[in-house]
Amino acid sequence: MELSGLPFEFQLWFGNWIVANCDDDSDRNIEFFDKMEKDSMRLCLVTVGATASFERLIRQVLNEQFCAQLAKYDYTHLLVQYGKDGEDVWNEFQKKFPRGCERLHGIAVAGFDFRPNLWQYMRLATNDQNQKLGIVISHAGTGTILDALRLALPLIIVPNPDLADNHQEDLAFEMEQMKYAISANSENVIRALDIAEAHPPKRLSRPHGPDDALIGLVTDQLQDVD
Repeated sequence: MELSGLPFEFQLWFGNWIVANCDDDSDRNIEFFDKMEKDSMRLCLVTVGATASFERLIRQVLNEQFCAQLAKYDYTHLLVQYGKDGEDVWNEFQKKFPRGCERLHGIAVAGFDFRPNLWQYMRLATNDQNQKLGIVISHAGTGTILDALRLALPLIIVPNPDLADNHQEDLAFEMEQMKYAISANSENVIRALDIAEAHPPKRLSRPHGPDDALIGLVTDQLQDVD
């Protein structure tokens, strides 16, 4: 299985984890992908979207406490799409926690601002290729939610409180009511992870394509929120 367009222009082949075409050879990024070759990967993917800043969420996951909680549940990797205006937070994190820092509890961390086709990143969190099933923590973007559902990934939705309307909060509530996600805020992400591990959200029984009838049903219900 080939995944093109990954962060830092990596191209990965699942199974052998062949890494090529790396435009960013920073120590942290090399460590992140090297660790895939050595471990049975379990990935936490955090995404905030492209259009709005969400510094609160980024700060909640780029810290020692969150990495400790990931390690508690046998996660090995944290990949953060930090989005608009998030680069300063990412750079601050890298300075505070250099490569190999013991305070990250063995979690390999990488980040990027934005790339299209987050579906491809999410596939790194599936258990299709014998890696352990991971989780997606996301702003309440409909596209991200549907991608996570199609890939049968556990999902934590964190609405952005700085947006002008409460659309994201309504959407997160609706998804939690359907038991397809856990709704959280940026201050209780660790607790939401605990809940997801103890009582995983409902998942589709298999990865689904865009035309699947159940995905269509969920899409209709999400549209009703608008």
